[in-house]
Amino acid sequence: QFIKASPVALKPTKKRVIRIFGSNKNSILNPKHYDMKLISRKKDHRKMHSRDLYDFMHKTKEELEKEQEQRIKKLNKHRYDADTALFASMGHRIERFGKKVLVAKCGIKK
Repeated sequence: QFIKASPVALKPTKKRVIRIFGSNKNSILNPKHYDMKLISRKKDHRKMHSRDLYDFMHKTKEELEKEQEQRIKKLNKHRYDADTALFASMGHRIERFGKKVLVAKCGIKK
């Protein structure tokens, strides 16, 4: 005949320790230790994803599109300037060395 063991109540163990002002006595399972004003809780990242991008950037869609257009315009201008500079230098070289030399050197076709 076996004696039935009375079910032992499992005590919660300290899973993780939160450090508040350098003390690690405060268990995560004992919120009575916490002064809730001192603790900033972890950010809820799910809220971030549900938020609108424009809301997050504090700008409207129109403003952002305008900025993008300006950026593209600037980039295109830079590209155009670079191209003109390249062609100018090519022209200068052609004047200086003649076309045949350049074709031999750089492999320029017409």
